[in-house]
Formats: sequence, structure tokens, C-alpha cells
Amino acid sequence: MTNTTRAIAALSIVAGLGVATLPLNAHAAKVIDGPAPDTGAESGATYDDNLDGKVQTTTDLKLVISDVLSIETDNAEDAVELTSTDGTDYASTPLGVTVTTKNSTGYKLSIKASGSNTTKTSLMSGTDEIKAGTGTFDIAQAVAGQGAALSNATNSEWGYRIDSLDAGNYIGITETDVTIANQGTPTTNSGVKTNVTFGAKIKDGQAAGTYTGQVTFTATNNAK
Repeated sequence: MTNTTRAIAALSIVAGLGVATLPLNAHAAKVIDGPAPDTGAESGATYDDNLDGKVQTTTDLKLVISDVLSIETDNAEDAVELTSTDGTDYASTPLGVTVTTKNSTGYKLSIKASGSNTTKTSLMSGTDEIKAGTGTFDIAQAVAGQGAALSNATNSEWGYRIDSLDAGNYIGITETDVTIANQGTPTTNSGVKTNVTFGAKIKDGQAAGTYTGQVTFTATNNAK
């Protein structure tokens, strides 16, 4: 039996390549050594009687680093395939989701079910179904041990896990975004990768077929 689910990066906004420019301000004020004359002062000039033979001018500097927000997955447009050696426990190879941002307060990465299935959270083969697991995730308490073990006692189940936090339990996909990563600083140019693994546990008697679904990853800049 082959089970598949497609993971698609839904957001890919590249606002620039971070190129810095250093223009000079053309509105520097002229400074003249000596007291201001009673009459005939030069328009726009500043007089300073304390410079002792020196004159000065100031120039403002400006350096612009272009904003960048991008997201990509390791699999490009290929489906992420869940495979098994025993016909009961299925798992994918880890899917890397890389986010790059120059936002000073970093970004959030979220995941949700999408696609055309009537029940978006299920993997479907015609009318045959593998339901989402019951495990949940709270980024505010992002520690190992969240999620739940997939069960095939009543229904076949599938889910995902964030590998850096938990190598065993799975989270059930939802139709609303769930934040799975939150970084509070800008990334390097190579971005930050979050590895996500998809898994399923199949009950005895599950109908043969190619089961498919879809998830969407979204990267959002944190508010400043």
C-alpha cells in the first residue's frame, strides 16, 4: 500500500536580496568661521566664532538593507511519500521547510490542511479515509512530549511532528494555521530550516489505494 500527502509552500515572497546602498545627503549646511555679520549674512550658512580658523560641515548617511521574506521546501513540487516495511506504521523522510527573513523581530512558521478533499484534514482515496490524529501542539509551550501516539484501534490515523521537538508523537493537522516555529531575530541569508516528518498508523482492514492530501506552510513576519 502506498500512502502519499503533498506538502506545498504557499508563500514565497522575496522583497529583495539585502543589497546595501550608502548615498550621501546633498543638503549639508555651510559653516563659516567668525561672527555673523550685522548685515549681508550668507543665506543658509551657519556662523561660528569659536572655530579658531577651522570650518566644519556635516553630512548625513543612510544605509538601506532590503527586506526579505521567503519560504521553500526541500521537496519542490514532488509529493512527500509515506512508506512502510510492515504495512501498519508509515513515515516520510523529514521535510525541510526553510524560511529567510530580514525582519528585525523574526518570523512565525505555520501549517494547516488545504487541498480539495471534502474532509481537508484526512488523507483520501476515493471515499476511503485516513483521519487526522488527535495530538495537538502549542508553540508557547514548545517542548518535547507534545502530540500523541497515532492509533489504529478504531480508525487509521496520520499526523506530523516537528523533529527538533519530538521524535515520537504526532500532531493532528487542522484546517486553521498552527504555529510550529517562532524565531524572534532575523535569519542568515541561508535561512532557518524546520524539519517536519509525516506519519500514519493503519488499521487492519484499511482498503488499498493511493491516499492523498495537502498541507500549506506559511511564513509571517513578526510584528515590530
